[in-house]
Amino acid sequence: MSPKLKILDVVVRRLKERKSPFLGELYGILRNDYLIILSFVLKYTEEQNESKYQISENNFPTEVDLYGVVNCSQHLQKYEKNLPLDVKNIFQDVVVSDNPVLLNYGYLEKDNNVRAFFYKNGTATECSYDVLEESEIWKLFVVIHLHIPVNFICCNSAKNKEEFMTKFTKKISSGSAMFHIEDSDVYLTSSNADGMCEDQDVGDVLCKEEPALSPLTMYLKNIPESKTPVIIDINTLMKTTCGKLNENSPKRALAIQHVTKNFEGIQGCLRLDSLILFQRDRSEKYLYNALVDSVCRTMRLMKRSFFLHDNIVPEIHHFYPTNLAHFVTLVYPNNVKDDDFTDTRKYVHSKFNLPCDVPLFRRNNVFAFTEKKISVQQLMNVHEGLAPSGVNGTPSIVQGNYLYYHYTHGNTNDSGWGCAYRSLQTLFSWYKLQGWTDRKVPTLTEIQQVLVDIKDKPKTFVGSRQWIGSLEVSFVLDTLINVTCRVLNVQQGESVAEYSHDLANHFKKHGTPVMIGGGVLAHTILGVDINDENDVVKFLVLDPHYTGPDQLSTIQSKGWVGWKNPDFWKQDSFYNLCMPYRKIGV
Repeated sequence: MSPKLKILDVVVRRLKERKSPFLGELYGILRNDYLIILSFVLKYTEEQNESKYQISENNFPTEVDLYGVVNCSQHLQKYEKNLPLDVKNIFQDVVVSDNPVLLNYGYLEKDNNVRAFFYKNGTATECSYDVLEESEIWKLFVVIHLHIPVNFICCNSAKNKEEFMTKFTKKISSGSAMFHIEDSDVYLTSSNADGMCEDQDVGDVLCKEEPALSPLTMYLKNIPESKTPVIIDINTLMKTTCGKLNENSPKRALAIQHVTKNFEGIQGCLRLDSLILFQRDRSEKYLYNALVDSVCRTMRLMKRSFFLHDNIVPEIHHFYPTNLAHFVTLVYPNNVKDDDFTDTRKYVHSKFNLPCDVPLFRRNNVFAFTEKKISVQQLMNVHEGLAPSGVNGTPSIVQGNYLYYHYTHGNTNDSGWGCAYRSLQTLFSWYKLQGWTDRKVPTLTEIQQVLVDIKDKPKTFVGSRQWIGSLEVSFVLDTLINVTCRVLNVQQGESVAEYSHDLANHFKKHGTPVMIGGGVLAHTILGVDINDENDVVKFLVLDPHYTGPDQLSTIQSKGWVGWKNPDFWKQDSFYNLCMPYRKIGV
């Protein structure tokens, strides 16, 4: 009997955004009596180099496997018993199910529907399916995050490196590892699971409501499952000794031979870092095997990188692009710049049918697993949750994430002179959070030093309390991260509203925050709402003059971020707007 079918809403949306033919692989996870399709990957790309790059089940969390084919064409295809050869070839690669899935989408069809088929006994039979929201995934599954640091030293040859990695994989597979859930009394071995009763569900151990809950469990219970994945960190302990010899075992003395010769080798630490998408209600007896399988998947990824990039230790990176709604694991060689892997990222974008105008797989885009352990975080996107402007027009808002920088941030007393510096830091944070740079947001002193280095200011400027304006902001962005800015001159504050459509076009095209400076004040514009019929406009303004603690409720209720009328700016002052352009690429 074929399982029931559910398809993640992001998959349906990605399919319907496609306006050209392609054949792809479907990846999903089987839960009890139904299959959930989580993603698809294009089988062929325009600039394909499968010998150098690959996307397979190893790039997904363990338990996510290949389950079928997706075919996108101008019109829906009629599938009889004789399926196209390229579809059959993908079906042959499906090893986890006897009933692979076929999704069919015709982008010129009027009904705009995605049709689903189960392939059984040589026949494709159409089936119904439910569309599953991303939030529902995190009610059903948790993400197991496994850490294993592996120190190594071996001869500098392909054979020895492969032998080392194969030997370690076999050691894990043989049951030599014991897995420990952080901040808990749960230990998993190949023969038993300490801290768990027989047939007890993992979800029961992690989420039971009892007084003696572990800190990790308490934290997980407070995370809204509908917004972010629930992460469970697991560490590994390895057996380094054998058990007792039985009486019949031969007793031998240990022989040691010392050979002196030249040895050319490499050494380092492989940080195996793997993910598992694990059912909350599945019995713990499946967890150990899934952990072992995740190590094997990670080793296959690292082995490939090791041989493609000779002697450079590979590093695991996990990404969670919002437009995919699932984790993707990639390996980059250590200490190699992101700019040297542009072709790799282009390939990954093309395989997932993602646009190549914004970075999603740079190191700075990695999923921040450690965020949950940080007690105090800097405020991000403080405009979110505000009431509408009341203009009833067409709002144009900043796209992407930014951080709120304001007076006295970082225990630096810049009240009265640092507002433009703080606006610059907010602008810079936008590029960092979008993955365009791995530079830290510059401090006030570092900003001053840049302006001295480019000879815009004298040496005495460093350490001073002198103001900067929109031009200096553009100079620093250009110097540090090669960002081009448009500087717009406004003769008087009363004329700011006349440039509202320029701002609207900027937010639609570039989406970056805008710094506005004039007189002795500087602010950050995050959006504009225009009602042309009534000739009314309001500006979404972020005020860097705030000196209090980072409390979102206070910042929003007291108007430090909010919709402002054009008379917010001094009517007779001269203003410059620094409008940074977004970058294009991966």
